[in-house]
Amino acid sequence: MNQYNRQIELSLPFIKNNYSDCVYLKDVNIDYEKKIINLLTQKELAKGWRQVLPKAKNKVVISTQNNLKMKRNIKQYLVQKINLAQLPDYLWDKLELNILNSNYKYNSIKDNILKYNINETPVDEEIIELRNIINSNNFNRIIELLQILEDNNITGWLVIKAKNIIGNSIQVL
Repeated sequence: MNQYNRQIELSLPFIKNNYSDCVYLKDVNIDYEKKIINLLTQKELAKGWRQVLPKAKNKVVISTQNNLKMKRNIKQYLVQKINLAQLPDYLWDKLELNILNSNYKYNSIKDNILKYNINETPVDEEIIELRNIINSNNFNRIIELLQILEDNNITGWLVIKAKNIIGNSIQVL
């Protein structure tokens, strides 16, 4: 189920031929270099980390229809297939049910260069409930939800954070 890619390759801009301490816009030569970036792990997301990535690049596509040339700008995203428990916390406000496409229950969520496609699981309601009560003192319900998620092989930052919150209250999970 987990198709979360941990590394991505990006062309990042850097200033070329800058030999002084001061940079003037007229003297700046920007070049692009391919770099491999490690995305945050689920443990780092559980600790509240947030990664800043560049915006998606535009690709110009020219097509012909009825002898008319059409020019379109298409944003190029890196697609991550995840479950709800792996969706970063700051993106939960963008979560919406998908009424147009039958492939996914939820709309894709875009975060700069990343586009998250959320795979539906049989325990999505339990994941949503766990996220809503994660900061409450309802340890018994958190333990019940964690047991359900673990029985369904659900992993992600939300499960890690819940386990860290309840700590020694869990006997067997």
